[in-house]
Amino acid sequence: MHNASYYKGLFFLITCFFITLLLISPVAQTDSAKKILDKEEEIREQMLQITQELGVTCAACHEVNDFKKASKPSFQIAREHLKVVQLLNSNGFDGKHGPQATCFMCHRGKLKPDYTEALLKKALKISPPHNK
Repeated sequence: MHNASYYKGLFFLITCFFITLLLISPVAQTDSAKKILDKEEEIREQMLQITQELGVTCAACHEVNDFKKASKPSFQIAREHLKVVQLLNSNGFDGKHGPQATCFMCHRGKLKPDYTEALLKKALKISPPHNK
């Protein structure tokens, strides 16, 4: 008789545990899904802003069949340029007390900016245009 009440109590505790997991789990999954969707929406908004600042479409940098694929050279360049923008934003160009660093700051609506710094030209081995 003692064993029967022990097993009933144990069964009750295990049942309560699994019911609790079932009740909590969808809430946790819903919150996680919402965070993922919010992050995806934030990235989408940033990408749309970048396309406007560069005067291009998504296909300029992305493979349209797989947006995460990094096979295009322009994707790699964009990734490096985004690091520069983040660096500038974290070092005072954040829009709080002056301008905010964006792609438009240099590109002015063009994929290739009209102006590049002399040191950058030297680093990239870009020769200046010849005047005719």
